Amino acid sequence: MDRTEWLRQRREEVRAQYDADASGYDDDPYPTTRHGAFVDRLVATCPVDGVVLDAPCGTGQYFARIRAAGRRVVGIDQSSGMLDQARAKGLADDLQQIGLQELTFEEIDDSEIDAAFRENQDRGLPAVRGEVIEGDVAGYHYYPGRDQVLEWVAAEGLTVVDDATDPEDGWSYWHLLMRTPAR
Repeated sequence: MDRTEWLRQRREEVRAQYDADASGYDDDPYPTTRHGAFVDRLVATCPVDGVVLDAPCGTGQYFARIRAAGRRVVGIDQSSGMLDQARAKGLADDLQQIGLQELTFEEIDDSEIDAAFRENQDRGLPAVRGEVIEGDVAGYHYYPGRDQVLEWVAAEGLTVVDDATDPEDGWSYWHLLMRTPAR
């Protein structure tokens, strides 16, 4: 099985699923209330008229909150459907369709990553460690380790100001407050 083609297909199925779900995505109370609290903390560290990157932004659920605090917002997401919903809000300075694998900050326990890797190998899939495959069609996630994420952040010249993990429902997002170099 060719890894490049397999990975392209998995990611395309996930994008298609999010595209299909985009119009009703805001009807579900997900994500947890802690996400909003973290957005408030982020905004408090950003100067008025500063730029907040919402990655992945989904439908732009937090755009109004960020704009009301006097900050600008840029959003990225892998799903064109989600970006269409975000764009309709008319609040973002820029929206870009970028694959979340390149920017994911989700985190799950290493033992789950290892188990998923072994299962993928047993199924003959060309997955690498960190890729979690759920189901046969859609359901692809890439979970880089914290050290890998911090390497990527440092390589971009960003400084981590604060971080938090939100394990409300058994898995978590790793939230990072980052600052660009002073100019």
